Amino acid sequence: MSYRALIIDDEKRAINILRLLIERHLPDITQIETALGAEAALSTMRQLSPDVLFLDIEMPVMTGFELLSEIRNDHEEVGVIFTTAYDHYAIKAIRFSAIDYLLKPIDVQELKAAWERFLATRNTPGVVRQDLLTNLLSNLQSIHTRKPRLAVPTQGGAVFFDIDEITHCAADNNYTVFHLETGKRFVASKTLKDYDTLLGDYHFLRVHQSYLVNPAFIKQYTQKGLLELKDGTTIPVSRRKHHWVNHRLKEMYSGDH
Repeated sequence: MSYRALIIDDEKRAINILRLLIERHLPDITQIETALGAEAALSTMRQLSPDVLFLDIEMPVMTGFELLSEIRNDHEEVGVIFTTAYDHYAIKAIRFSAIDYLLKPIDVQELKAAWERFLATRNTPGVVRQDLLTNLLSNLQSIHTRKPRLAVPTQGGAVFFDIDEITHCAADNNYTVFHLETGKRFVASKTLKDYDTLLGDYHFLRVHQSYLVNPAFIKQYTQKGLLELKDGTTIPVSRRKHHWVNHRLKEMYSGDH
C-alpha cells in the first residue's frame, strides 16, 4: 500500500533533509509534499489529503499544536508524527498522549521505528486518534498546573486515566499491565521501561525489574522485602534495590521530595 506524506516545517533545510530520509528509507511513502510553515500547510492539505503529517512543533505565527487544533475536525483520518529540536515540556505532553515524535537531528532508525508504529496503528478508528489529540491538547494546556492524563494504547483502541489512579504497573514481556485503584486492569503495548521513564518524574518507584509502584498506595514495606499496597497486593522488591527503596520511602514519608 502506498501513502501520501506532508512535511511541515519553517526551515527549508530541515524539510529537505527529512524528505531525503523518507525517500531513501520509507518506500511505502510514494508521494511527499512540503509546506514552509503551518499557514502554507493549510492550503496544501486541502489539495493533498495526506495520510501522515511530519509536523514541526516550534514555528512562528502558528505552532504545530495550533495547526492541529485548526484541522482536526476536517482531517480525522490523518496520522501525525511530530518533529522537534526541543526536548522540553511539550515532549512530555506528547509522550503522555501516546503520539509519536522525532527529535532533530532525525535518526534513521528512529524514523523507521516511528513509521512502523504508524503502520501498526493505521487501522485505529479516527475517533480514537481524535481522542488522543484531544488528550494531547488538554495536557499541553494544563501540564504546568496539574498532572497529565495518560493515554494507553490497547488492542481495543485507547484508554485514558489520571496517573493518580494507578496503583502499580507490571511487566508482561514487551507489554505493561496497568492496575488501577478501581480494580480495573489494562494491557498497554509498551514496555515497563517506557512507563518507568514517563512516570518517574511523578515519584513512581521501579522497585523490581517487573514492577513499577505508585508510592501513594503503599501501606508498608515488610521485613520480608515486600511492599504491601493498601488493597492487599504484595509487590516484591529486588535485593539490589532494597536500600534505595527504603531511602526513597523515608524521603517521601518525611515530606522531602
